[in-house]
Amino acid sequence: MGYWMLSSGLHPPPRLIQIINEFSARKCLRDLIQRFEINCVLDVGAHTGAFALILRRIGYEGHIVCFEPNPESFRKLCKRFKADRFWRGMNIALGSKNTTQSFNITREPNLSSFLTPRTAAIDHVLSVKVTRLDSIFEDVIHSIDAPRVFMKMDTQGCDVDVVKGAGACIHDILGMQSEISVQPIYENMPYYLDALRYYESCGFELVNLFSAYHNKKYGNIIEYDCLMARLNRVFD
Repeated sequence: MGYWMLSSGLHPPPRLIQIINEFSARKCLRDLIQRFEINCVLDVGAHTGAFALILRRIGYEGHIVCFEPNPESFRKLCKRFKADRFWRGMNIALGSKNTTQSFNITREPNLSSFLTPRTAAIDHVLSVKVTRLDSIFEDVIHSIDAPRVFMKMDTQGCDVDVVKGAGACIHDILGMQSEISVQPIYENMPYYLDALRYYESCGFELVNLFSAYHNKKYGNIIEYDCLMARLNRVFD
């Protein structure tokens, strides 16, 4: 069917392709969570809670801890999940050191970052608290019986710094999702191959790659979401 459509010059509606791609990514995420018996998800760069909502929609019922430094986004996040008793939010950023840092709020809020965007316009700058994960990890998981942790990161160019700030705690994280950039949209952000190499050096293996953003004119990939895991610690 697919070959016939291609040879006939037919093009499926873009929305249909998007739905199929999203379904594939969600299924892969759900399967990983189930196979590793994940009961705690760290949502780093939660924005207003889109990923946490996806987790609930694919059937995940365990703990979710969201980290979001933008006060306005954090307010919306708390409002959205106020009735979820297994949800917790922290109005901080995670990074490679404990500090206070300037955070660029862009006119497109989902592109706000510590890094300088190459094209997106900066609306204003906030001073936000940055914390190493290893300095709060025990507090985050202390109420969870036998925690099995998955970490999702979408920090607009700073995911590698989050992993560096995990220190030795990174070995307690069984799987993770990170946004990696083929064509950097921020100044001084890691190249996708460098990010993958660093994650592999921490003991993670690549499970899958999903298109997160592509050039609409030429079709080339701008960013991937990479799904990685410690495959030697999976439950068969």
